[in-house]
Amino acid sequence: MTRRYSRLIKTTNDALPSFSWAIIDRVRTAKTAGLAPSYEKCFVRYTGLAEKSQRTNLHASALLELSKAEGWPGNNPLKGKIVLLGGTYGDDDLHYTPVGRMYGVQVIAQLLETELQGGGDKARSPLTIILLELFECVLVILLFHAYDDENDYTRAEPLLQRTLAIREQVLGPEHPDVARVLNNLAALYVSRGDYARAEFLFQRALAIQERVLGPEHRDVELTLRNLASLYEAKNDWDQAILLETRANEITEKSLALVLTTGSETQKRLYMATLSGETKATISLHLQAAPNNTGSAASRGDHHFAAERAHA
Repeated sequence: MTRRYSRLIKTTNDALPSFSWAIIDRVRTAKTAGLAPSYEKCFVRYTGLAEKSQRTNLHASALLELSKAEGWPGNNPLKGKIVLLGGTYGDDDLHYTPVGRMYGVQVIAQLLETELQGGGDKARSPLTIILLELFECVLVILLFHAYDDENDYTRAEPLLQRTLAIREQVLGPEHPDVARVLNNLAALYVSRGDYARAEFLFQRALAIQERVLGPEHRDVELTLRNLASLYEAKNDWDQAILLETRANEITEKSLALVLTTGSETQKRLYMATLSGETKATISLHLQAAPNNTGSAASRGDHHFAAERAHA
């Protein structure tokens, strides 16, 4: 994931300025006056869409129309601005960021905005991150004891909350690992019967995963199934089946990819996972059948479900 940047790049000959620093070094303002070249890693301050920032996105055709206006080039909206000309190069130039996937020119725009605002926050040292991760591991171990020995949810909740705070601080609030902790915390609330809080956390985890990993990632599928189980517990069969169906669609696409390109070991492991997911789907449809005409069982789709179970 593209999160950090540095102003200098090490080469075999000498230090060279990064593309963004080469621009900023020539565009000095009150906020950039104190910036200096360095190898130090800093975080990009992502703002997302152009309307939430200082940026103006123009299509090439709009730029051509502007060039025909009276007073061009002396009187034009680009005067005194940093102008980035970028194209779309497909997935080769698509990058994952904390606010979703972006093309390279969009990432550079976010980076330049960060520098124009005085630079990004300094990245924490690797030692600090390691120590925080070790502390998190201790919390997880304590959490397992809380579950297994006493089933004490009052102790488990603050441990998970602390784990969440650490990951948000170290990795950022939009990191996939944050979404995983949100999933675990939501599962805790489900076990306590606090469905409202669980739903909110599952939805937040899902939003992060869809933005950062993409809507067809396996982590998205897992969260969809968790949400489906939540709605099943609430007897909201329509929502449960809707989410389970979407999760199954992701599974089927992943299955096609594994069967086409995966090794024999990968295929066996994936099919073992698929068997459990299929049984869960069958169970959900059978439970929903008396009250939901959209379920596979009520439509007489038992044959299709059985085939999936033996696949």
